[in-house]
Amino acid sequence: MAITEAQRRMLDEARAQQASVEKMPFRQALQGATYSWGDEIEAAVRSVLPEALGGGEYEAIRDELRGRLAEYQRQYPGEALTAEIAGAFLPTVAAAVLPGGQGAAALRTAELATRTGRMMQGVKGATVAGGEGILSYGGAAEGELTADDIAPALASAATSIVGGKAAEKAISGAGALGSRVINFAREKMGTKAADAVQAELLRLAETSGRTVDDIVNDIMNGRVMAENATLAAAVRSLRSQQGPASTTIDEALERRATQTRQAATEELQEGLAPGMPGNVQKAINASDAELAKMESAMYKKAFGEVPNVSSEIAEVMLEYARLYPQAAARLTEKYRRRNIVPIFKQADDGALELARLPDLEDAEILRREIGIQARMEFKTPGQEGLAVDAKDAEQTFKRILDAEYPGLAEVRASAASLRGAKESYQEGKRVFSGSPDDAEILYDKAAEEGPEAVKAFQAGAMAQLRKMLSRQPGITGRLADPERADGQILAIIFPNEGLESIQQRLSIAEGARDLRQSVTRGSMTAPQQQAAAREGTNLTMTDISGIAGGDPIAILGATRKMLGGIAPGLTDAQRNQVAEVLFSEDPQFVRRMMTNEAPIDEVLRKIQGALSMLGATARRTVAVEAGQVTQGEPSPATGLLGMQ
Repeated sequence: MAITEAQRRMLDEARAQQASVEKMPFRQALQGATYSWGDEIEAAVRSVLPEALGGGEYEAIRDELRGRLAEYQRQYPGEALTAEIAGAFLPTVAAAVLPGGQGAAALRTAELATRTGRMMQGVKGATVAGGEGILSYGGAAEGELTADDIAPALASAATSIVGGKAAEKAISGAGALGSRVINFAREKMGTKAADAVQAELLRLAETSGRTVDDIVNDIMNGRVMAENATLAAAVRSLRSQQGPASTTIDEALERRATQTRQAATEELQEGLAPGMPGNVQKAINASDAELAKMESAMYKKAFGEVPNVSSEIAEVMLEYARLYPQAAARLTEKYRRRNIVPIFKQADDGALELARLPDLEDAEILRREIGIQARMEFKTPGQEGLAVDAKDAEQTFKRILDAEYPGLAEVRASAASLRGAKESYQEGKRVFSGSPDDAEILYDKAAEEGPEAVKAFQAGAMAQLRKMLSRQPGITGRLADPERADGQILAIIFPNEGLESIQQRLSIAEGARDLRQSVTRGSMTAPQQQAAAREGTNLTMTDISGIAGGDPIAILGATRKMLGGIAPGLTDAQRNQVAEVLFSEDPQFVRRMMTNEAPIDEVLRKIQGALSMLGATARRTVAVEAGQVTQGEPSPATGLLGMQ
């Protein structure tokens, strides 16, 4: 789509504005070399030069430089940051840091300071000969400078030209900068690793969007660093390069998938079926025939405790036998076949009367026969009214017996509970086959029957879950997701106080399963190839020392890292260390591996000492040139940058 004329003008203006910004990589490098005091030093030196040589008021020059640097940083942020980092670690400093190099660094600094001092001494208004003036930032002068000349020459020129307060500003900067070096390094470079393993771990953490504290908290909550969706490609890349890391990853993937699934299963078991009453468990495991025997045993025990019913109950039995003669007749026939003396007999006038004093079992059997008659009448067309009357009579007789004999009521409740538990257990085994609405109806039904029925229902659900967990990939994720049907059913049947915990446990198990699946299946993908290319692309303190030492290979490699290029990668041993941390379940170990700052601080302390040495050497050199020192060391500077 063509752009409008107004849009074109806006683009042209933006390009013109960007083109007008002066690129200042050299000055930005000096900012790094002097830890953000480059503009102060240049302004101090130029403040004593004539206008023809770029002189002027100290504050005006400083403010102008700051403005130009700020605009450069705004328009070219990546280039500016790279230049500043590179300038922060100079070859001369490295010579002082490396073992055995301190003497060479001092001699080199003294030689550069003396040469520049002699060249500039007493020529406040003169033009610098040969285009070698380090403070003439344009043309050939800037191009001819090397990194080796910058820091010592700056300090020497400042002291040689300025003298007095300006000299104190420039020369004492090198000594006082040491107190700021660690803060500067951390501010400009962020957290840098002591070695390649730590650098890679920090890079992976940044890729995952997690801080070290986030990762440690995840481990404390049951996850490992590798179980992050954005790191799957990196883990897969690490595994694909063979070596010990591949074995470590394979073993960890299998171990985590198995352990987390087992932990989730155990917590489900504890929440749904932690241990039920023995008789309920027996009922669940028993067949219908076995369950009938269990009930019969309980009733016989209760019947044996009541040899004969009271006369009142006997009269009630006789009345019900007269009201429902068919039930009484069936009872008499059963007794006849079992050679048991009948309860009722027929009088001369045809009416029923008691043949003997009944016991509690006789009363219970009569009640059941009346219930059978009610069911038969319900099935007979036109007999519905009679069926309702018979059902009401049976229920009334039941209440009378339970009130008179509490032991029988308890047995009846236990028997109903066993039957209900058996039924609830079977319904629980089907609960995940239906919808969440169906599950809610079934659960409410079990709840109405009592706690034992609920326990049995949950036990049935757990039995189904065990099969699902062993046969259905991805079930842990579905159960953990409250938006999925399985997750909603779990929320209905699982105790509320443990729901959040089990959802987290299931989510962890799903994360471990997903990682194993994504890492071990299929061919290399584009994300994996990119992860392999990025391996080892964080700066380490070895890189920084190499840059500071002027090692061209180190400088090239570090530059490519900073610009996102492909790094040489890690050794087999380093990859294995990374793999061990990625799958470690020890939060303290992971924190130590990712935040070991002792080597960083040691290097920075060496750099701090080197900067202090540079300042002291420059001061002594200038003092010797001026004939001011005959023995001992010069007094510490106390200028603007050298506050003690």
